[in-house]
Amino acid sequence: MTHDHWMIRAATVNDIAQIRAMIRELAADERAVEQARATEDQLHQALFGEHPAAFALIAEDDDTGGIVAYAL
Repeated sequence: MTHDHWMIRAATVNDIAQIRAMIRELAADERAVEQARATEDQLHQALFGEHPAAFALIAEDDDTGGIVAYAL
């Protein structure tokens, strides 16, 4: 897959479950899944609460619409 088929966009509330899944997947790869304790509610508050602590970007595959990466 080339980057020519990716679209970068701001994360939305609808991306929270997939962001959490990717965080846990990375933690598993690093053998540190026990450190990936953030819940969907915590991510929602941190990213979309009244005073966001962080912002996220999503990279989507233009062909499939699937999320291929994220940045926090």
